[in-house]
Amino acid sequence: MDRLSPRERRQSAILDAAESLFLEQGYERTSLAEIVKTSGGSLATLYELFGNKQG
Repeated sequence: MDRLSPRERRQSAILDAAESLFLEQGYERTSLAEIVKTSGGSLATLYELFGNKQG
């Protein structure tokens, strides 16, 4: 069984949310706020892990 660290779980949740929203709405129409809301995280955590939308 793979055990992910809390950081890895948060990254995975954000990436999953972003992928889902990008497929539904497109990259340009998806905001960081929507990604955060869908992932259940915070904007501060998103910036800490990934920087901005461009990575």
